Amino acid sequence: MTTLPRSNEELRKRITAELMTGPSIIVLDNAPQTTQIDSAELAAVLTSRHWSDRVLGSSRTVVLPNNALWILTANNPQFSMELVRRSIRIRMDTQTDRPWERQQFRHLDLITWTRANRAKLIEAVIVLVENWTGEQKPVIAERLGGFEEWSDVIGGILLTANVEGFLNDREDFYQFADAEGEAWRDFVEAWYDTFGESLTTVDQLEILCDERDLLPNVVGSGNQKSRSTCLGIALSRQFGRVFGSHRIELAKDKGKKKGRLYRLGRPAADDEGDVGGDVGAPPDKRPPSQPIKTKDSCDDRGTLEDLFGDQFSDEERKPRVDPN
Repeated sequence: MTTLPRSNEELRKRITAELMTGPSIIVLDNAPQTTQIDSAELAAVLTSRHWSDRVLGSSRTVVLPNNALWILTANNPQFSMELVRRSIRIRMDTQTDRPWERQQFRHLDLITWTRANRAKLIEAVIVLVENWTGEQKPVIAERLGGFEEWSDVIGGILLTANVEGFLNDREDFYQFADAEGEAWRDFVEAWYDTFGESLTTVDQLEILCDERDLLPNVVGSGNQKSRSTCLGIALSRQFGRVFGSHRIELAKDKGKKKGRLYRLGRPAADDEGDVGGDVGAPPDKRPPSQPIKTKDSCDDRGTLEDLFGDQFSDEERKPRVDPN
């Protein structure tokens, strides 16, 4: 059990010191509520199997295995999206004003009960795992990006045990934590309602913000020129990002009289609903999970359909998944 340091430099040192002991669990207790938790160091260690850092007081660099389970406790903490997408939220709501005064428990001394029943608890876990392997290790559709293997294993075990709800609260977690993203989604939606996909100046968008009280923390409270400048800087940082179903794009002003022009586009998607890739990407830019389209995939010799005819059955066109 340790606390979350206030500075990123101290957090980096704490991470290195903790991993040097080879722990199986690291608990960062009672994180602050008043400030958003945003740390590049913490985001990095949560998705890294190895952690590299310089040993304190030395020029020597160590590479440490990171096999620990990371746990952070807090009361309604505010996270950056970089940390939210690396986290699983476990909410505990006691429905009481003073939860530490509760007396009605199934097991009055949980730690003592757990130690006394350790063998039975381990046996129960093994039964769940064997049930999953006996069903040829099925996986669920819900996966956590960056933790795909973990999602497949844990989600598959719960699926075969008929335990529902795995990762179902992610959207609520994202909305609660991503206040900045929610503000930008409201702004982009109002932008599209007002201007559609037409070219728009920063001054026009600043007036929209003023009329509808959008992005107050971005545009500030200065005069019109100051607010437009702040919004322009913020827009340049959001170039290429997608909010909702719209993508912020930068357009060139050929006359060079209006400054930068912006417009809203849409993420690239083909008629079959494939999502991903850059705007204007060719049809063969498909996610690897999608089957090959024999009529569309072609070169100077013709399409795959022309070359191989019916050799590719519908079953063979499906993405291959190794059950093991």
